[in-house]
Amino acid sequence: MFFEKPIKEIEESDIERLMELEIPEDKNLEYKGDFNTDDLGHKRTLLKTVSAFSNTSGGLLIYGIDEEEGIPSELKGIEVDNKDQLGRWLEEYIRGNSEPKISSIDVEFIDKTNSDNSFILVKVPRSWNLPHKVTMGPKTKKFFIRRGRYSEEMDISDLRTAFNFSETLAEQIKRFREERISSILSDETPIPLKKGAKIVIHIIPINAFYPGLQYDIEQIYSDNQFRLRAIDAYSPKLRYNFDGLLGSELPDNEGLGSTYVQLYRNGIIEATNGDFFNDEHKIMSDGYYEKIVVKSVTEYLEIYKQINIELPIFVFLTVVGAKGYQMESDRDSNFGRRENLTIDRNVLANQEILLKRYPNNVGNVLKPAFDAFRNACGFKDSKNYDENDEWNPTN
Repeated sequence: MFFEKPIKEIEESDIERLMELEIPEDKNLEYKGDFNTDDLGHKRTLLKTVSAFSNTSGGLLIYGIDEEEGIPSELKGIEVDNKDQLGRWLEEYIRGNSEPKISSIDVEFIDKTNSDNSFILVKVPRSWNLPHKVTMGPKTKKFFIRRGRYSEEMDISDLRTAFNFSETLAEQIKRFREERISSILSDETPIPLKKGAKIVIHIIPINAFYPGLQYDIEQIYSDNQFRLRAIDAYSPKLRYNFDGLLGSELPDNEGLGSTYVQLYRNGIIEATNGDFFNDEHKIMSDGYYEKIVVKSVTEYLEIYKQINIELPIFVFLTVVGAKGYQMESDRDSNFGRRENLTIDRNVLANQEILLKRYPNNVGNVLKPAFDAFRNACGFKDSKNYDENDEWNPTN
């Protein structure tokens, strides 16, 4: 669908094709000919449409296209004096007049050839925190949903479904993670793994549990630029399996591996590595594993962009089989031991990290998880951040 294309990749030719092919408005696409920040009706319509998209399945609102019965009739664009200022206004206005706040929209401007006008694109993701209410004035404090090409007020049944979905989604994400951690601890993994503690990455898109959803993983298999790599794999392999795509490396002489990454067809990624742990001495790597995890998560998010996985997404970091391990430190070189610093539980399960946008620096968003793992070993925070808490890994 047109609205599923990454907003930064949409070009004027795409806008022109909407007219040429007479692409109609639907539950994910709406056209508006004009927009004025001083017009109360325009502002109400903006909030109503964005709320409805967010409460349904996401969508794209395009300003600068006149329509007749939902079919594009004229591509005229809109005169925009200051694009940066208008973009910030749109984001702040939507965020400030919705509850819970709709905060992950994207705004893009496409210049119209031979004109001073531009098309304004407002991309709204499907929400994970349903339902969202418009809070602009007493007459517009309502919930909206898309029915075909129209944004209509939600009825009691719609509201009940939305509230139940939010609760169910949170439970599904929690249950999936718990079940997978249990399976890893029970050696039920896509490849046989060596014994010992392991770091586990789970990346779960908001859309993963929608019925019937499957992504095109073929392009990941065939595109060398975006090949799926297991964490810190020296001799990476990639193959299809029952769940989707499996990346691993060559096993040892006993047929055991230390790392794999599983891309499920619904977009979920699970990646595991045990090389950051010395099982004989019960020692966990300190700063080095953080660098590798940041590198891997960055690569996985690039794959998400490639197959157009919609935000938001949840990132989880977990250490399994960790009880009794200690962490290397500047003071504890050569696998030195300090009994009072041993990890006191078998599973260190960090809280979810919610990504509403793709981060410019993955290391920055993973800091709470890295700090928590060091805390579990009796130390303060990660050493790979500077005095401003910016990702700045040490050598």
